[in-house]
Amino acid sequence: MPELHPQCVTDPDGKRLSVLLPIAEHAALMSYLEDIEDIGAAEEALRKIESGEVQR
Repeated sequence: MPELHPQCVTDPDGKRLSVLLPIAEHAALMSYLEDIEDIGAAEEALRKIESGEVQR
């Protein structure tokens, strides 16, 4: 997981409203999440092949 340095935007009472990330950290986080999705899809495809549900 990429190292993140979020900044919180708060209202005058201190309630958190939003989170800000530097663009580079946002891009790294999105890439990481896409990789996780790809791994999940590959594991599912492998499970289907190994179970005989899908032919190689």
